[in-house]
Amino acid sequence: MTEKFIIEPVEDWAQWDDCVNASPQGSIFFSSVYLKSTRVPSQAWLIRKGSAIRGGLCVQEARNGEECRLDDLVIHNGIWFLSDNNKKLTRTRGERFEIAETAIDFLTNRYSVVELALPPQLEDLRPFLWHNYHDPPDKKFHISLRYTSYLDIRNMADSAFGDEGCETFRQLEAVRQRNLRKAFQEGSNCQPSDNFDALLENYRQTMGLTNTDFSAKQQRMKTVMQTLTENTMGCLYEVTDSDGLQTYGVFFGWDNKRAYYLFGAGHPDRSATHHGTFAFWEALRDLASTHHITEVDWEGVNSPQRGWFKMSFGGSLLPYYELIWNS
Repeated sequence: MTEKFIIEPVEDWAQWDDCVNASPQGSIFFSSVYLKSTRVPSQAWLIRKGSAIRGGLCVQEARNGEECRLDDLVIHNGIWFLSDNNKKLTRTRGERFEIAETAIDFLTNRYSVVELALPPQLEDLRPFLWHNYHDPPDKKFHISLRYTSYLDIRNMADSAFGDEGCETFRQLEAVRQRNLRKAFQEGSNCQPSDNFDALLENYRQTMGLTNTDFSAKQQRMKTVMQTLTENTMGCLYEVTDSDGLQTYGVFFGWDNKRAYYLFGAGHPDRSATHHGTFAFWEALRDLASTHHITEVDWEGVNSPQRGWFKMSFGGSLLPYYELIWNS
């Protein structure tokens, strides 16, 4: 391990959050509010060069701290960097490589298993690929390619209900446009809500889970939604029927960079095919107009049905990587 960088536990969480917000790799999943709301054991460290903070490291622990494992509510973890506009690109790239090497050595010495899901903005995987470069394959990091989609919603900020003139609407697949026109014609209603339990019950039924199987995760998901809402970092949007019952709900969280789609589900019996499209559309419109958000991360387009649905809204395709190492 290089001696230039020092890794120290986080003591000042306000300082940590300020750095995460300033980092290109930082996201809501590194924020202290989000991490604490997930109820998963997380460890976070600042990476310093002298007195200057140059990056950070965050993982989720398992088996009494012997392993760091991925958690299904923490979409991205691992390393983030702080930019230094006074450095040349070549020097910045070299420093980030060294920071990553330092973090890798730290993690592989501390844990018997290391699982990471790096943010899309972490593009240089060479430190991971070159770890134990001359050793057998089982001593190296195993890397899996994943994808998400980012959608620019700036043009929706001034879009009114039923407006088909914005660029985002024009970029929708034809089936999404038809869904929205049907919802507009019906006068469908979508509003912010705190009806988290209805969304969670719809989610449970959609995923085919028993109450027992879903109990622990249900409470964690509810805590995430409640906490983000209370901290003005998230909102549940629900479509209701004529009886005022939720037919579809979607929950987005956000930070200073973008919004993130976190949870969503429709009622298995009451939800019509166009309700999901309408719920997402109205959520995007409110995120742009009320919360001044310019970009949305769909948080994964990795399964065929959900992946195609999200991509049908348009947007760019971004790779990210999951890594596993065993001692």
